Amino acid sequence: MSGDIYFGQHNQWAKEGQGKMIYFNGSIYEGGWLNDLKHFKGKMIDSTTGDVFSGDYLDGKRNGKGKMYYH
Repeated sequence: MSGDIYFGQHNQWAKEGQGKMIYFNGSIYEGGWLNDLKHFKGKMIDSTTGDVFSGDYLDGKRNGKGKMYYH
């Protein structure tokens, strides 16, 4: 068990649609999911640095346009 908490849509136990993941380390991702991976538009807040990325994701990784805000 990882200690991560997910709130949102799913399809046959896979994260799919819109949702919010609160990771055990305190980081938060809110946005689109497809096949259990971050996908489409989303926002990730890094609990360690306070940095925020808001933009496109593809297959779990940042991809395309987005903005990075450094704390």
